[in-house]
Amino acid sequence: MSKFPANENMTNADARAVHHRGRLKRWMMRAFIGAALLLVVSALAGAIYQAVAASHDKRAYPPPGQLVDVGESRLHINCVGEGGPTIIVEAGAGYWSAAWMGIQPEIALRANARVCTYDRAGLGWSDRSPQARTADQVVSELHTLLGKREIASPYVLVGHSLGGYLIRIYADRYPTEVAGLVFIDSAHERQWEYLPKEVNEFVDSQVTSVRVASWMARFGMLRLMKDKLPFDKLSPEAQPAYEAAILRPEFYQVLVEEVEMGRTNAAAQAARVTSLGRIPIAVVSARNSFEAFQPLPDNFPLEEANQKWMELQTELLRLSINSRHFISEGAHNIQLDNPQLVVDTIESVVTAARDGK
Repeated sequence: MSKFPANENMTNADARAVHHRGRLKRWMMRAFIGAALLLVVSALAGAIYQAVAASHDKRAYPPPGQLVDVGESRLHINCVGEGGPTIIVEAGAGYWSAAWMGIQPEIALRANARVCTYDRAGLGWSDRSPQARTADQVVSELHTLLGKREIASPYVLVGHSLGGYLIRIYADRYPTEVAGLVFIDSAHERQWEYLPKEVNEFVDSQVTSVRVASWMARFGMLRLMKDKLPFDKLSPEAQPAYEAAILRPEFYQVLVEEVEMGRTNAAAQAARVTSLGRIPIAVVSARNSFEAFQPLPDNFPLEEANQKWMELQTELLRLSINSRHFISEGAHNIQLDNPQLVVDTIESVVTAARDGK
């Protein structure tokens, strides 16, 4: 005897409806499985496409400098020119030697000095490091790099944005090696509390976007829309290599790590460096710094943010009794928007370091 006796009241129409619903459920299940398989296949194809394209980029754009083993990774460094003190450039968060390629030869010519740009671990042509991205670690890696490459001190350190934290910490840790400092729209340890709250909110939103971009890059999706990606005013020889680098997921992962480093331990360590004596220091500040970060949200207090940023820039002059302030009317990436001012300023600090003035 059946446990579930047939419903004697069910009509033929009811039976057909039950049968139809069963077929619909089976069809929807097949469609779901098919879509899932298509998604997996597409993701796999995208990952293969990304790997092949990245391998091609690596061959097409070899490093212009040298890769130096600093322990657990290799860092890329590129030096041009001759003469001392040697100029060492520390780029901003997410930037590397390519951002300075356009003006590096002119700096060397004008200052009559050797100019070295390098790529922090995971950026540009440098290997990813297994070590966490902290200011201490980055400064130690740079010190090891300069020693391994036998680049003798003294140095004039040039730091853009996040790089301003790092050269400040380097000068404090290795004072006998540093002859001068140039801060290019440098980060300030109080910026996260002093600037309008909308700045932190905007940075948070950008970090989220960067995390999404990392996922898209992993499956080759950014390569399909690279014509729509924003590019800065890089030199023609740097542009292809820069484009290839920002199509890799590792770039976005390191960028997030560097932003977080700038908001936490790098700011805290820089805050401990309150005086560097009478070492020659130049502070180059962008009067309209935040105009570089477009598009900004409608509620962003642009004028207030730029004004407070300039107040923080002025505070950097207190690091030395031998300091000068230079103003660029442009935005944050002064080395790209106003390269001549950057060249002139670096030359002036090199001259002061040589003359002891």
